[in-house]
Amino acid sequence: MALRISRQKLVELIRETRFRYRNAVGRKNKSMIINRIVSVSGMSRKWVIRLLSGTEEIQNRMRGAPEKLTGRDVLLLKELWLFLNQPGAEYLHRMLPELLREYREISGGSCEAQQVERICSVSYKTIERALKPYRTHLQKEENSLSIFIKKANIPLVEPIRQVEKPGYICIDTVMHCGTTTAGSYVCTLTWTDIYSGFTINVAMWNHSFEAVKRAILFCMSMTPFKVLAVNTDNGSEFMNFNMISFWKKYPDIKLTHSRPMHKNDNAHAEQKNRTHVRELFGRSRLEKEEYVEKMNYIYSIFNLLQNYFVPCKKVHAREYNRKSHRWKYKYDTPKAPWERLYESTELTGEEKDRLIKNRKTLSIIKLRNLLDSHLNEFFNLLREDPAAY
Repeated sequence: MALRISRQKLVELIRETRFRYRNAVGRKNKSMIINRIVSVSGMSRKWVIRLLSGTEEIQNRMRGAPEKLTGRDVLLLKELWLFLNQPGAEYLHRMLPELLREYREISGGSCEAQQVERICSVSYKTIERALKPYRTHLQKEENSLSIFIKKANIPLVEPIRQVEKPGYICIDTVMHCGTTTAGSYVCTLTWTDIYSGFTINVAMWNHSFEAVKRAILFCMSMTPFKVLAVNTDNGSEFMNFNMISFWKKYPDIKLTHSRPMHKNDNAHAEQKNRTHVRELFGRSRLEKEEYVEKMNYIYSIFNLLQNYFVPCKKVHAREYNRKSHRWKYKYDTPKAPWERLYESTELTGEEKDRLIKNRKTLSIIKLRNLLDSHLNEFFNLLREDPAAY
């Protein structure tokens, strides 16, 4: 209980108010008296009602153990705590004896010996409680990532992405690092259109700027429609000065980023990380650069299968069931990504003709057999690699 006035003044206030409270007529008048005591004391309403309704004489000592530190002690602790860049109470407690001794020598005895003894005698938990009000009111410092994002003027993506046309892309990376991120290894870039589900995967050697840039340029060249916006997470492979400079070369493309710790802001790419990457290559560690070319050939086959033959559903409405406390989702008719693109009015006639031409040259059985064949070769090669675990 953090009192906003001294205990002595609070006791006097309650003694003065008790008679008026007992003789107040009506609930509204009593409530006004209670609210006044609560506002100046910080105590709960129930405790104030007990104090005002009680018949016994109020003691100067209120509920709880007596304070071990005075107001001057707390202010001195706060000053030293801020001076040391706000260490934890336990660490501050260990530093106090020497710190107070030096402080007293420098200040010329402004800190009394009794005050030093009193502060050093309390536990670190008492210090923690004394500093708690100041800790909660301190302005939260921004980390380097948030400062960088602000300086680069990268806006936040809308929490719920409802788009009515193709061109809004989510991208993410998947690390094929096994159980450790040490060293270099293969990574995969996932490039997904929100409207249609059209997805492109590219394997790359590590996630350096040059590798990510080449992968993004490849995805842009393979995208059969105009790219309007790109949303990324807050990974260092996307949030760096080189990458921001790269996107400035494409002023027609709006760059946004997800909220930290909100993976669902980039959900369309995140879900493809499992269905298009993990279910294909598993979670083995791939630390040979020669795997990149083989994986990209497999991805080229797999992406054709997914984009031209495998249908997907889109949520077009949802209702909240108050009885089960669950959302009920309504989906549209399952369609392959290329079908959604073909039905869109945003694509030009030439872009639609290219989609039809590609679809006519493909065979689902031939693609599936070709994919299985190359996957078997890849995993046979992987079994001979002792680092793949």
